[in-house]
This record gives sequence, C-alpha cells and structure tokens, in this order.
Amino acid sequence: MELRTFGAVLSFALAGEEASLVRVNELLADGGCDPIRADLERLLQMKTRHLKNLERLRREQVVEMILEAIVGLESTDFPDPPYPNDPGPGEALRWLLSREKRAASFLALAAEKIRQKEASRIFVRIGREKEAFGLWEKGGL
Repeated sequence: MELRTFGAVLSFALAGEEASLVRVNELLADGGCDPIRADLERLLQMKTRHLKNLERLRREQVVEMILEAIVGLESTDFPDPPYPNDPGPGEALRWLLSREKRAASFLALAAEKIRQKEASRIFVRIGREKEAFGLWEKGGL
C-alpha cells in the first residue's frame, strides 16, 4: 500500500510502535524473560517515548500536512517480520530488534519524503535512537 499522505505515514509509524509496545509488555508479563528483563525495560521506555512523540506530532502537525502528497513510500517495502512460534527470551528480543531496525529504515526514508521540517526532524531522531538501541545486539544476542 502506498503511503501517499503525511497522515498515512504517521498512522503506519504509530501502528508499528503500538504493536511492538504490546509485544514488549507481553514479554515483560511473562516470567521467563528474566535474562533480558533489563533490555526489555529499556526498550519499553524508548518505545513509550517514541509513541508519545509521534502522537504529539499527529496532534500538532497533521492538520497542516494532510494535503501534502508523498510519492515513493510503500508500506510493503517494510514488511513486518513474522513472530516466531513459542520463542525463548533471546529469540523474542531479536524479533523486537528486527522490528526496530525496520522502523528505523522506514522513518529515515519517510523523513526524506516529508517536507515539513519538524516532522522530518522527529522521524530522524527516533530512527537514530532505534539504531543506537540495536547496537548492543552485536555484543551478546
């Protein structure tokens, strides 16, 4: 599906954040995630902050941007990785990190396509935080 308006782009980004946030909360509620609890709690804090920033952006900017046409941004270019059946904590965290990497790529491209400076700046900042969070993945999981 082509994301032709700022509202559609923002809705796609919000839906991704909300879906990941739900999964993080589910994992935290599960007693078997103790080895990665600290990482999940950091991810939860980051995702909560990102969700608040995107929601604020929608409230403050969507009226101004609703008519802006966006070309070349397809939701199908950012497929959601399938959630593994009955994953262990490490596998679940790797899945969450793959979603963060996907979201960072989407936000970087969306920031290039959106002409409104504040929205573009927020997308870039959130994308960079997502990439930075995933860096420790190389060191252990």
